[in-house]
Amino acid sequence: MLLNANVPRLIRISAALACVSVAALVDVDFQPRISAAQQRLDFDRQTLRSNEEAFAAEPRVAREDAAMTAKYGRLLRENPQAAFLRSLVRIASKDHIRILAATAADADETSWTSAAPSPDSFAPLRYSVEMAGSYRALLAAVADMSRGPELVRVKTPSLARYESMLTATVPIELLLPTQRREPSKEGAL
Repeated sequence: MLLNANVPRLIRISAALACVSVAALVDVDFQPRISAAQQRLDFDRQTLRSNEEAFAAEPRVAREDAAMTAKYGRLLRENPQAAFLRSLVRIASKDHIRILAATAADADETSWTSAAPSPDSFAPLRYSVEMAGSYRALLAAVADMSRGPELVRVKTPSLARYESMLTATVPIELLLPTQRREPSKEGAL
């Protein structure tokens, strides 16, 4: 009789132990899956925040693009080499120096059209400019070339005395558009 009275109690205890054992097995089995799902959820939330920030910055980037196009549109529509050489003549006249030589180190001939290039399609064309004049005038000319548009990179010049005149050799990189894109025809069928 004693055993019969404890049977329902033993059944309840064994059922409780079985439930705890099943819960522990489920936790051990599903914990890695839950952790992986949590990591994917965190990554997706981070990506969503990043996308929201990118889309929020889109009007600012469009304004910057319009400002850059307005600022450098003329240089990109015409032959940048010709614009560079014209500015070099203006600098020589202003600073009272003589241009002895302006040689392009790269001999690629590029055809120019009026379409604007994509911003990531620039290649440097290297020039070597030799100038003669007084020390002060040469330094002023190099400074004026350095203040030019961002499409021109002035490298470190070298100065030398040749007979009675001082000369400067200035390596320059002129950024040229390499690819042309046609004006977009959005809305056209």
